[in-house]
Amino acid sequence: MKEQLRKVSKSDQHFEGRPVSLSEVGPQPKELIDRLQTSLIKHNHFAIDSDDEFQIRRETGEVQGIFKVWAAPIIPELEGITVETWARSMKGKPLALFESLEQWRGFSDVADRRLQQVFAERQLPEDPEVAIGELFLRLHHSFTFAAPFYNLEALIADSRVIRPDNPIDIDQQEIGGGKLDLVAMALPSAVGNLLVAEQLNWNDISWEVLRDQIATLKQSFLEGEESIAAEQFKLITRVASTAGLKPEVVLFAANALQFIPVSVGGKQGDLKQDDSLAMLGQLFEQPQGEASNTSVAREMNALIRFLNWTTSIQSPDNFQGKFWRYDAVCATANTLLNLIKQHTQAAFDPEFADIFTEQLAPQLDNLDATSAKGRFLMQLLVEGKFKPTISARILAASELFVDEVTASLEDIKNGEMLVGLAEPHSPFLVGGKAVGIARAMQIFPEQMIQDGKVITSEAVGAWLGQIKGLDQLIARLQAAETIDEKIQLGQNVKQLISTSDIPLALLQTVMAQFANVQRMVLRSSSFDEDIDIVGPAPGIYESVVDVNPRNSTEVQTALKIVVSSFFSEKAIGFREMKGLRHFPIMAIIAQEFIDAPGGSIFIEEGKVDLNVAINPSQINGIGSHFEKHELEIQRPSLQLQTSNLLSDQQMREVLWLGQRAEEMLGPIDMEFVIGPETKGVKILQMRSLKRQTPRREDSETIHATTTMFIDDLESLPVLEGDLINLRISESIDLEKFQGQLFRWIIANNNKIIEITLGEEIPRTCHFANIVGCLGIKLTFVK
Repeated sequence: MKEQLRKVSKSDQHFEGRPVSLSEVGPQPKELIDRLQTSLIKHNHFAIDSDDEFQIRRETGEVQGIFKVWAAPIIPELEGITVETWARSMKGKPLALFESLEQWRGFSDVADRRLQQVFAERQLPEDPEVAIGELFLRLHHSFTFAAPFYNLEALIADSRVIRPDNPIDIDQQEIGGGKLDLVAMALPSAVGNLLVAEQLNWNDISWEVLRDQIATLKQSFLEGEESIAAEQFKLITRVASTAGLKPEVVLFAANALQFIPVSVGGKQGDLKQDDSLAMLGQLFEQPQGEASNTSVAREMNALIRFLNWTTSIQSPDNFQGKFWRYDAVCATANTLLNLIKQHTQAAFDPEFADIFTEQLAPQLDNLDATSAKGRFLMQLLVEGKFKPTISARILAASELFVDEVTASLEDIKNGEMLVGLAEPHSPFLVGGKAVGIARAMQIFPEQMIQDGKVITSEAVGAWLGQIKGLDQLIARLQAAETIDEKIQLGQNVKQLISTSDIPLALLQTVMAQFANVQRMVLRSSSFDEDIDIVGPAPGIYESVVDVNPRNSTEVQTALKIVVSSFFSEKAIGFREMKGLRHFPIMAIIAQEFIDAPGGSIFIEEGKVDLNVAINPSQINGIGSHFEKHELEIQRPSLQLQTSNLLSDQQMREVLWLGQRAEEMLGPIDMEFVIGPETKGVKILQMRSLKRQTPRREDSETIHATTTMFIDDLESLPVLEGDLINLRISESIDLEKFQGQLFRWIIANNNKIIEITLGEEIPRTCHFANIVGCLGIKLTFVK
């Protein structure tokens, strides 16, 4: 059995030199499965038996590791490079590290949910031997797609003394806890009056009850109450935003922590409610520090732990312990272990049945790592401890099982080419801009958000994966040493995309979804766009407005413009500046296009820049004509400025939205439009503007800078010596200048600390946001 499993797993095959194809974002293609199956033997990479976190004393008396010893360094292999090369490429690049880890965490999370759906539809056989075989196949498949998850879990909790293959330069003690670790300890006390569950008793709680509780809290917040309910809504929404959850799932987690008998998190009454609310409120209001590999690991570790108490699929069965996060592995392992304990004589020969019952099973019962139990059962199978008839059944059924599960997963993936904007997903699947809209939907009434769909990164990846030579060209771009070479390769990639054929199923799905609207807009939503750790990135990637959804040529052209913008000069320069990678994980937001007045609002500490035009797209470019309003919100009343495009009521709605959003999330940039039917304000986009602090703002440094006037982009100098305050001529087209600016900054080691323009531009426009995201101060000549 051991040799047969090795053959199936292809454990000796090493895939090096090519990253996972763009078509392999979904967990189905054969080559991806082949790669992942290298994780299904003990690797002893992150630990050996004697220092594993979880151990079993075998019947021979030897200690055997059953947790970290199984973790394989699969992520670098999936990205087409050696473990050591991957680690070197991530050293000192926290955003690239975050991208890599979150991509594969998101991948495993999607696979976990889908496998749970598939397994729920497969009836477990009544015959114990057949059922054990089926469960082993499920467990094997689940561990396959969870392999990247266990790799990143081992990386961020790595306790080895020498680890040249790990880019996180910290030890186990220094890694500490992230925000969500503290949340897990204090959340039950903070929402104690809302909890329904007690220890081992859900007390007939339901999702309807949880959603009703959230609706009540939300109303208190929106009405501007200074109450515990309003503070609880702010806290729950912030936690939901951080963890990528719906608010009611956060409340579920608080009840789950109260329900479980062990103290892995907090319990109601650990702290006074006011104290816990204040403590967690301060936690989320702390300034966002500069990202580091340490902070990325810390927050990722906390996220993984917190998600233990959440659900993958909302169902009444959640309150019977089903469809929780990680259950494709964990629930399967538990079911398999219980079945084996109930039918040991059917599972093992009599002699080993007694050993298992008397020596091994009690040790497994005392473990709180369910996946480790499953790993140990897999180890016993590999060792040939189960009856030969069970092994034979597994091998005989494996091909049909894989075919059936693969077909079911493919059906689910095809049905999820487009997902709803209201559903919180990892930015891996829907991109940062869609995450921002999902946040807005959690905070505000649904009628105040422009709904739509997200074409997932899976669907886009499947399209790009069909383009011959694209994978290799992108790999060359990533590996290129100079920015000029990267930009040239980016142009080649754009050309390939622009001449490609979009899969007919994707095109038809998009057109059918919007067949009943007159016009539509397609907006970029990249994995690295507008997420908190990276910062705002408006204008980096393209959107296309006013597209006819019944004209296939228009839709195809617009889709290609959006996706190929990932490889534009300014996009490549931006990612180089931020230390990001050039592998496209691009989703697309599709919404109805509303040709009506709208614009953007920037609000920070009550100071407002409100820009209004005949339609929202008019305020995104330099030189556009629009109304500019500068306001400062004063309570309890505000003297409005007159607008030619918005009524007083619409102005108040926009300001109210901005004020509530800033109270929840800090500085905010929000794009809006006036709904033609209701004449009310509708949010189109919402991004947090937690910018980097402009570099070296102290007075000595400011005086030490040299001012340089630029009116010619063809002969930009090499900067030496003093820091530069760049004065840009009004004759230069700033939209064109963005790409040149990034290249110049990269070549000169971020010498530019301030940019001065001759004409004031709104802080919400693309150029201003990009400059702010890079930590450069922007000023204007009055």
